[in-house]
Amino acid sequence: MRILVVEDERVLADAIATGLRRESLAVDVAYDGAG
Repeated sequence: MRILVVEDERVLADAIATGLRRESLAVDVAYDGAG
C-alpha cells in the first residue's frame, strides 16, 4: 500500500511518515500543495 502524507508542519509529517514506514508501508510526503 502506498500512502501520501500532506502536512505543512514538517516535523509532524516526518514523524507520521516514519511511523508508517516502520509498519512496512510505502510513504510519500508533501509539505504543501505546490506541485
